Amino acid sequence: MLATLVGLSMLLAVVGGITTLLGCLLARRLRARQARLHPQQAAARQHTQQARRLAAEWPLLAQTLGLGYRDQWTRQHRFPVAEFVADDQGVTASVGAIAGAGLADYQRAAGYLADTWGCVRVRAEQQGPGLIRLRGLHRDPLLASARIDLSGLAPASLTAWWLGWAEDSQPVMVRLAEVSGIVVAGLAGFGKTMLVAHFLGQLAPSPAVQFVLIDGKGGPDYDRLFPPVLAVGQGRPRSGPRCAAAGASADARPPSRHRPGPRGHRRLAPGAIAFLAAGRGGDR
Repeated sequence: MLATLVGLSMLLAVVGGITTLLGCLLARRLRARQARLHPQQAAARQHTQQARRLAAEWPLLAQTLGLGYRDQWTRQHRFPVAEFVADDQGVTASVGAIAGAGLADYQRAAGYLADTWGCVRVRAEQQGPGLIRLRGLHRDPLLASARIDLSGLAPASLTAWWLGWAEDSQPVMVRLAEVSGIVVAGLAGFGKTMLVAHFLGQLAPSPAVQFVLIDGKGGPDYDRLFPPVLAVGQGRPRSGPRCAAAGASADARPPSRHRPGPRGHRRLAPGAIAFLAAGRGGDR
């Protein structure tokens, strides 16, 4: 009788273990399938879990790095309060500035924080009285290749345009209001044409913007941009070295009755530098 009970208990244990293992494998496959079907939700869930883990580890980490002070009455370590937010680029922590945990203290501990959080660097900056922002990046945004997917929607404002990301992975905006001109200069092959195309692609959907392209070099760099522009000038001089300058200008004023619409431009033949004056539709 005792041997039977022992055998049944062992059988139940084996069945229970197999059932638990199958359940874990099935749950993992279901989570992987959900992640493939809904990648944004899976990424948000992963970021939330990472932020919770960092918040749970913060008290011990702050005490280890000596951020804070020791209470004379309770003999306990008082650490600064922190709120964590994780994203695709890295980690952002809003921490308090207290005795023993000021801006200089966080800057000295930035290297240790980067190693603990798995970041290439951690930057500390004062956000306000008693508030410091820590920004940790998993990779250097200035070294990583960026792919820009333009939405095709008109920008909400024409006072600035988005250039890219700074070293702390924050967006960099270039002011356009009350700016008469912009110069893009650099060596060949370093992205001048892509930068101009990036600029035009952001402003092109706006009905308040019209473009005039003057390309002295010629070639296919701006061929895809020619159809929607107001006027086009392309070609090269008949003698002398080939002109290597490409210019683009934008008129932010709405189209008037004296100016042809976006479809009223004329494509100029290669070798002829010309410009369609406002209110004239013939070649000059």
